[in-house]
Amino acid sequence: MRIGLLLLFVSVNSFAQTAVQCGIEDPIAAAKVGATIKNFSQVAPGIYRGSRPREPADFAFLKAQGIKTILSLEAMPWNVCPESDRVEGQFVFLNVGIVASPFEPDENHVSRAVQVLMDPSVRRPIFVHCAAGRDRTSLIVGLYRISAEGCSPANAWKEMRGFGINQGFFLHGLRTSFIRQSGWNPDKPAANADGTH
Repeated sequence: MRIGLLLLFVSVNSFAQTAVQCGIEDPIAAAKVGATIKNFSQVAPGIYRGSRPREPADFAFLKAQGIKTILSLEAMPWNVCPESDRVEGQFVFLNVGIVASPFEPDENHVSRAVQVLMDPSVRRPIFVHCAAGRDRTSLIVGLYRISAEGCSPANAWKEMRGFGINQGFFLHGLRTSFIRQSGWNPDKPAANADGTH
């Protein structure tokens, strides 16, 4: 099943019901324990988000949070391979590479990443990340919120903006993917089915 159709169904279904609110979680201060993870936050019970763990303190912090699985959205092997080696024996490591560029990322990869977050058989808690925990992570969390939680695309977009998703030319593909997958365009709020801005 294509996530686009699922998201369209959820969007239409959400329009018929009272809008479900989703908001930005208060980020947990990972820096207090010496970790360098940025944008660390709980998305939902058993799901956390943030930037790529780089230092031993970052992995210790994730372990202290009870994280069992790490879902990396990194696409470049020079980022994926060292992390995969570093977490061996400590965490389950999954990688669904999503390229952040002016071009829209592979729809199958985007769908797969959202499906991993929705899959109850994946060991939880799960930590999903990209390099900064801001752009690719926001896209996947936003689409997860729409499809799994019934969040409106407008509210998901608002949360994505709150985490600082880059809307510039070089990452325009992520915005395009959100628009196509959610069926909602932040540039044309009057044309959106749910009438939200």
